[in-house]
Amino acid sequence: MTKPLRCLFLFVISILSLNLHAQWSNGQSAVNILGQPDFTTSTSGSGAANFFSPNGVVVDPATGKIFVSEANNNRVVRFASSAAMTNGAAAEAVLGQPGFGTNGAAATQTGMQAPKGLAIDAAGRLWVADPSNRRVLRFDNAATIASGSLANGVLGQTDFTTNTSRVTSSTTILSATSVFCQGTTLWVSDQGNNRILRFDNAAAKANGAPADGVLGQPDFTSTTYALTATGLRLPNQLFVSADGDLWVADQTNHRVLRYAAAATLANGSAASQVLGQATFTTGTGAISQNQMSVVRGIYGDAGGRIYVSDAGNRVLIFDNAASLGNGANASNVLGQSTFTSNTAGNLPANLNGPRDLFVNGRLFVPNFTSHRLVIFTPSSTLPSRLLSFTASLSTNGQSVKLDWTTVDENNVAGYQIEYSDNGRTFSNTAVFQNAKGASTNYYTVNDNIRSNNVLYYRLKTVDYDGRFSYSNVVVLRKSGVEVISLYPNPASSQLVISFPRAAKATLQFFDVSGRLVKQAETFASS
Repeated sequence: MTKPLRCLFLFVISILSLNLHAQWSNGQSAVNILGQPDFTTSTSGSGAANFFSPNGVVVDPATGKIFVSEANNNRVVRFASSAAMTNGAAAEAVLGQPGFGTNGAAATQTGMQAPKGLAIDAAGRLWVADPSNRRVLRFDNAATIASGSLANGVLGQTDFTTNTSRVTSSTTILSATSVFCQGTTLWVSDQGNNRILRFDNAAAKANGAPADGVLGQPDFTSTTYALTATGLRLPNQLFVSADGDLWVADQTNHRVLRYAAAATLANGSAASQVLGQATFTTGTGAISQNQMSVVRGIYGDAGGRIYVSDAGNRVLIFDNAASLGNGANASNVLGQSTFTSNTAGNLPANLNGPRDLFVNGRLFVPNFTSHRLVIFTPSSTLPSRLLSFTASLSTNGQSVKLDWTTVDENNVAGYQIEYSDNGRTFSNTAVFQNAKGASTNYYTVNDNIRSNNVLYYRLKTVDYDGRFSYSNVVVLRKSGVEVISLYPNPASSQLVISFPRAAKATLQFFDVSGRLVKQAETFASS
């Protein structure tokens, strides 16, 4: 007698993670704070849980660790990734000082003087704009090095103990206020020389090496400020979008400039777009929906938004910024309830001296005057897209290779791989992958092989606010195992099931929660 086949089928609707485009509301409140125990305190200090005039911030996409620069503590502090969700959390390490509790300035390999802009490259190197020492420092393996570690490289000076001003050239930096990593290229805002410097393959350069390009000046020896499409006046933070457009906070010209495909431009090239002013030759500062005060910070997200902080104690948000006309209106404002107010405050909806920005689905805003870093999350989000999720056996058959692709990640903290031996009950594997946050993201991880002949995997997308969603389930079968095929997959109104041999079978259909929703019997001859 032929033994009946007992077949379990799990039909799962592919759920897209809820993360595509952040939706902001004017005057909405921040949700987390670092540097203070609550949203009403504003004291300064040099301890592990205190700030003294925070200037810049960056989050390492590989580890989720948060780095914050402090002007008056002459240091950069590092927080564990979980710290962003814990108000008043203590930092785990400090650079620029031998430990917590000291804050002296120094021009040494371990010291800093009023550091400002920060950047992390793909290899985990931390770049620090050290303006009063007229240099940029590089720290390798920044997520793991100990407090007080030595810098590994320097630009703007030939060694770690010199900080004197020299004749302006391609090797000098008068006042580095911002840095940004675009692949292996490092962009530096040399505020005192009213220019932007480009260092190609920066990590491979010798100490004090020359820059490869300059914007804001026609050459490497000019320093004059200008209110034109080619000029700058005390440029501040920089941001480079995924398509290579360079955005510059042009502080004292009260505007933001965009240089399209900046890495390909000749020295002294003109900007392509201006926000905050109607033309490239107007420079009036104001507090309104389409004008700016003293512009401090700028950053962008994967959805094409640009975020701008200015001295009006606010952050302006421009949707689809690169497509806007010159002088266009901002879409939203944070820190204020209207576009025409500029009141400082220490409540969750207030800002007080906002400086450099960072965005990875959440918005990080250092408040220089109230000695705190506040973190905003979107008031709502629209779905991001998981383009694919696949599993395959490695060549030696000893591990499972899992690949997935996403686009337009926003507010995504990371991805958890889950495994099941029956397609119904899933548990976490040891694999958790931090989100990369780019416009298109490719992931590959490996999981240890299981003893089962049929392996089930799914991908759990985890948001920063704790929400999560699941991908489709992928099934991996070892060679020699009798399989049941079904098509089309996914199915809508009709599903064809093919058996490996003629036998009576029981079909059971379960939903994602494991609930049996239907059972059916087949004939032995089918």
